[in-house]
Amino acid sequence: MKKERIFSSAPFFFGASKQNPTTERVVIQMKDDVDGVILKEAVCKMIKRYPYFAVKVVVEDGWYTLHENKDPIVVVNTNRPIALGGKASNYHLLAFSWYKDRFVLDCFHGLADGTAIFAMLKTLLYYYCRDRYNRTLDTKDIRLDEKNISLEEILDPYPENVDANIVPMGRYRNKGAVRLFSKEECQAGKAVVSRIQFAEDAFIKYSKQQDGSPATMIALLMARAVKDVLGETKEPIVCGLAMDIRSILNKPLTHHSVVSQLFLEYNESMQRLELTNQATAFRGMVMLQGQYENVMTSVRNNMQFIKSLEKIPTLEERRLFMNNVMSKAMNNASYKVSYVGQAKFGDAIEYIENISTYVDIKDAGMMMEVNACNGMFDISFMQETEDDRFLKALLRQFEYAGIEVIATEFTPFKVSDIEFE
Repeated sequence: MKKERIFSSAPFFFGASKQNPTTERVVIQMKDDVDGVILKEAVCKMIKRYPYFAVKVVVEDGWYTLHENKDPIVVVNTNRPIALGGKASNYHLLAFSWYKDRFVLDCFHGLADGTAIFAMLKTLLYYYCRDRYNRTLDTKDIRLDEKNISLEEILDPYPENVDANIVPMGRYRNKGAVRLFSKEECQAGKAVVSRIQFAEDAFIKYSKQQDGSPATMIALLMARAVKDVLGETKEPIVCGLAMDIRSILNKPLTHHSVVSQLFLEYNESMQRLELTNQATAFRGMVMLQGQYENVMTSVRNNMQFIKSLEKIPTLEERRLFMNNVMSKAMNNASYKVSYVGQAKFGDAIEYIENISTYVDIKDAGMMMEVNACNGMFDISFMQETEDDRFLKALLRQFEYAGIEVIATEFTPFKVSDIEFE
């Protein structure tokens, strides 16, 4: 890869700022202390397979382009996030670190989403565990071939155009959502996280019994928790649920961020239903909003929006405009849930204790990142304030469901800053 003019990821790049860096931090706790030397060697081997991750941001004619970055990927011994896009990361948009039994990836969300990140980590873990434990690991479904990288992985996933005749089917109209915390509470508070862990098999069984999926059931239990805390509200309780749209774009291998947001509204009529019927309703919302016509209508709108962004004359004006847009997009739901799916790291999984993910939550109020690894679900329950009413209410919902959980107290957390301009 020599250079790429960004397109589908333009909102991430122009919307990123020190206030809203839009970065992600993935922490993998191993069963043994991390060998930093072997980790550095594994990163060097991995990046040869993923050259499109070795890039730096360059401004050309007021627009961001990604250029090949031949400087080494930063791999350091620290428990602090590494600022991305500037000198601290050798101008890369990702960096690695390790401390004790954990190794960490800091990544800019405009470079990749969770699905792409986990595919890359699968390759990295293969090299690391193979060399760390001096054993042969199964290579099935692990990307290792450096000479035959599909163009689909590299090229922008958006089509040249979307059929203007596509008509959305019962598309959700966002009428606003109740805020869990005031703007003043968030400004006065600090980002905190609680780790919530529970058995995967028990929760999957419970979700199926209620006619739900793990993601929709977590979203629903949180909606019920919000209702318990706030009671009657003027605006509806709405969950923003992340959805991977690779299959709809027919670009399953793309490394770009291709996540759409579904809106699951827990309105008054739903609140009168039994739990199972509520779960069915949430699942129906996912199915309807995830229909091809609805997703491609959103893609078409996004493409039109990006083209209008190109008409703004200067880089500074684009950034200011997108900062405002991204801030509003972050608070278009009461809370947000993201679940990449079960961690499938092949033979390396036996050396992993757990995985947790942390993201920039500025203006979101509350967000939950869900991982599944080694038979356990692991939720990073993140808030902009230390008010624990909603956390306690969610834990009560798990208790009512008969799901045993382990939850930590709130602790401060931080993700990487962004330094490109």
